[in-house]
Amino acid sequence: MVSSKIHNELSWFLNLSRLPQLETLVFEPGMAKSIHHARVLIKQRHIMVGKQIVDVPSFSPLGGGRPGREAQNLKAASQKASGGDDDEDKDDE
Repeated sequence: MVSSKIHNELSWFLNLSRLPQLETLVFEPGMAKSIHHARVLIKQRHIMVGKQIVDVPSFSPLGGGRPGREAQNLKAASQKASGGDDDEDKDDE
């Protein structure tokens, strides 16, 4: 019998591998003739996600990475305007 910790780790890994990668999202609707063709289109910078050209076939648009520069600046500006803590200035020292 598999322990619950190992089972949870295995489930997490299997769910991670199910996240759609950009190459799959290009191939499935018929934008590319094959997975290889989808990878080539992506590497040749023919594919955009939002306003950004993406050249990494393993890019996951559902990944939800850390916020970009503009989002970080907007958050910092709104915190300053509301009188929030200046933790960012303390971290830089």
